[in-house]
Amino acid sequence: MTSPNTAFPAMSDDDYELFKQFRITAMGEAIRTLLEDPATAGLTGSQIIRYGLHSLKHHRDNVRLAKRRKAAHLDTSTACVENIHYDSNRDLDKATIDGLAQLDWVRHGTNVIVQAPCGVGKTYIVKALGLAACENGYDVRYYTHHGLIRAIEEVTDDTGAYYQLIDDLSTVDVLIIDDFALGSYADAHTRAIADVLDRRESSATVLASQLQPQDWYRAFDNPGFSEAILSRLLKPPIVVAINGTDRRRQ
Repeated sequence: MTSPNTAFPAMSDDDYELFKQFRITAMGEAIRTLLEDPATAGLTGSQIIRYGLHSLKHHRDNVRLAKRRKAAHLDTSTACVENIHYDSNRDLDKATIDGLAQLDWVRHGTNVIVQAPCGVGKTYIVKALGLAACENGYDVRYYTHHGLIRAIEEVTDDTGAYYQLIDDLSTVDVLIIDDFALGSYADAHTRAIADVLDRRESSATVLASQLQPQDWYRAFDNPGFSEAILSRLLKPPIVVAINGTDRRRQ
């Protein structure tokens, strides 16, 4: 194919293969498309290269974001801070959510608690905050109450896998536990959570719960560990309280 840009020939298949060999295929694809567009005939060589480099960066940023979303278990979520509803009956403060969207709580290692009855949107909010953190380059892990228990139980009999899970949950920038204290935590679960939180003193943990924090103690079979866990979670946190009725039934 002939290039509309008379100063530069169209990219040959051999040229394109070089981009692939150097693992910059996205840059090669962008430049090839640019050279075939009559509207770009007047671009200089430096402009074409700059466009290719920006296209490569954009592509790699998107790949990294997709990996962070998948590792966070949020790759299928469409939650977005901008789409959070502020109905009058929810008593949800927009200024608070806008402040959380700035992610200072992540940078400062401040915990966030979203407390609300069932079905009023707490899961959407914590997922939106988690995705905002992913988009800003932070590593996130999202678990439901039962999902975290399953993850712990799957590695209970494998010491290496157990410590790998504990290390991952301990070092990630943001750990989100949805439906926290929805059911009881057996001794093994409690010890694992205590191990994780003991190492997250300077990292942010986000909890969504139907219960008030003073009611969380009942969820732990081991009262000694429960005191240590809750003292770390309530250090003090940012609390977002939501009212309202179950939106799923409307």
